[in-house]
Amino acid sequence: DNMIEIDNLYSTKKNLENSGLIAKDYFIMGQKCMQKGKYKLAIEYFTKAIKLDPVFYDAYKERALAKDKIQDYTGAKKDYETYMKLRDRLNIAQIDQSS
Repeated sequence: DNMIEIDNLYSTKKNLENSGLIAKDYFIMGQKCMQKGKYKLAIEYFTKAIKLDPVFYDAYKERALAKDKIQDYTGAKKDYETYMKLRDRLNIAQIDQSS
């Protein structure tokens, strides 16, 4: 029964990889995995989102939360710091553009 669930998740993951999804799609899949307690799979999806959009700061925040759940505290801290830096930098850029 557990193997069937793993196979289904793997199939879903492979289908998504082949469908040309954008970063937001991977982010949403990561959030769904988080809701189901599939933290390692969530990390994979958030990582894919980050690779497609390196300034997608919410993906860093969510990946930090997932890493915290699997007790990867060093990785979680690094992702959270990246989230804070990107968020602050992008918010400053938006303020500068509106001036």
